[in-house]
Amino acid sequence: MRLRRSWRLPRCRSFSEEAGFPAIYPVNPKYSEVLGLRCHSSLLDIPGEVDHVIVNIPAESALELLDECAMKGVKSVHFFTAGSGNRTTEKANLEKDLLVKARAGGFRIIGPNCIGLYVPRAGCQQLRCPSGTGANRFISQSGGHAPESPDLQRRERVTIQQDC
Repeated sequence: MRLRRSWRLPRCRSFSEEAGFPAIYPVNPKYSEVLGLRCHSSLLDIPGEVDHVIVNIPAESALELLDECAMKGVKSVHFFTAGSGNRTTEKANLEKDLLVKARAGGFRIIGPNCIGLYVPRAGCQQLRCPSGTGANRFISQSGGHAPESPDLQRRERVTIQQDC
């Protein structure tokens, strides 16, 4: 995880630990420790393999990070950050550049401005959703509405097999 200190880190850490991920590596050159975890100054400083990177940095830093992801052999990058997309030509071009870097580096991008993966049977979620193996799917384009999905699921007693 390359991160800024924020309310999101404790949630990411607890969900990742509950899902049984073997390691969490915070990355931020400004800190040596975050929530009791050693904080690395660069993705490249992390020992061993890194499968998945959750990104919460300003959009203008994203291209440099994707270079590190390619060098590290990362398989997927989740942009849990806003600041790209088609609101302006400049930001639309940034999104295209991100895609070019990901294709060249051989990894997938999830996002930007995305709540992340939700695959209950694999223990993968960044929102605390009711677990189950229901036949329902949930697709949302809205970063504002999607995080409300877990509350609605609990209230209506609906289980979701996969969030898209």
